[in-house]
Amino acid sequence: MDLSDEIIFIVDLTGRFTYISKNVERYGYKVEEIIGRNFIDFIHEEEKYRMKKRFEEALKMIREHNYYEEIYKTKAVAKNGSPIDILVHVYYLKHFGSFLCILKDISNKKDLYEKLEVISKRMEFLKKILRRNIIAIDIISHDILNLITSIKNYIQILKDYNLEENVKNIIKRIDECSDRIIDITRNCLKLAKLQRISEFELIDINLKRMVNSVINSLKYKADRKNISIINNVEEIYIKVNPIFINVIENLLDNAIKYSPENSEVIIESKVLNDKVRIYVKDFGIGIPDEYKKRIFERFERGSKLGIKGTGLGLAIVKRIVELHNGKVWVEDNKPKGSVFIVEIPR
Repeated sequence: MDLSDEIIFIVDLTGRFTYISKNVERYGYKVEEIIGRNFIDFIHEEEKYRMKKRFEEALKMIREHNYYEEIYKTKAVAKNGSPIDILVHVYYLKHFGSFLCILKDISNKKDLYEKLEVISKRMEFLKKILRRNIIAIDIISHDILNLITSIKNYIQILKDYNLEENVKNIIKRIDECSDRIIDITRNCLKLAKLQRISEFELIDINLKRMVNSVINSLKYKADRKNISIINNVEEIYIKVNPIFINVIENLLDNAIKYSPENSEVIIESKVLNDKVRIYVKDFGIGIPDEYKKRIFERFERGSKLGIKGTGLGLAIVKRIVELHNGKVWVEDNKPKGSVFIVEIPR
């Protein structure tokens, strides 16, 4: 989109304008009558309270984190009093103690479609980065997550509009894709960090209590498919690092994801002398023998199995289990489904 359509302005930490671009004159204002005034003076009456609260929240975030960036929709007023729907991208300039803002008039629906096209291109670019540069994720993940957060903000704004059905479908796909990118980025970052760990502290943890905690966190996912998660884990203590909870979480999450509706996921344990085995059973589509080892390698999943995903979750499981001097594998669950088995020293 043409930058000439956008108004750039800067406000200080009291909310007063210190700069605004000359193209604000299209709304009847002169630059000199805006400089020094508070931005609230130009907000539509019905939005004033919300924008004051938002500004207070921004100042709080700056005090706590020395950082602030957000995209939001609101209403301004032209000099003649007419309302203007606007999209504002706000970024805190910590070295100047001011907010840099870019304002876009979105009263015209055509601008929204253009914004959708920009978002779609960004999403494709990000997916390529994530696929090809897992090693670089440790460096770029912060920027990726910030960009995705901005995209998610745009999506929420677009959802407020009465748009054609085909546009709504596009927005839905972008929203789902952005959730996947957030998930992939976090998993890539987690895996990159795990690859650098060689040893860590082990503590005694109640396995059944850990499993219950994970089940509670995944309950909303299971409820959406009417899946019951049955915890048959024994009341035993295992010596693990707290990061081991990611093993339970990823295995149960996978089991829910690939199980049919109105079914069960069962997690069990068994003590074998100085070792403990954990079994996660589902009644889903199962895994062919030729893929049983490969699914634990990063990016080894996808279309060959008819399964969506990157495989990073299982790669993380494998790495954490290996750090505990254990092993993980998958077997068939008779009559159907899969059993993921984790074996670690007790």
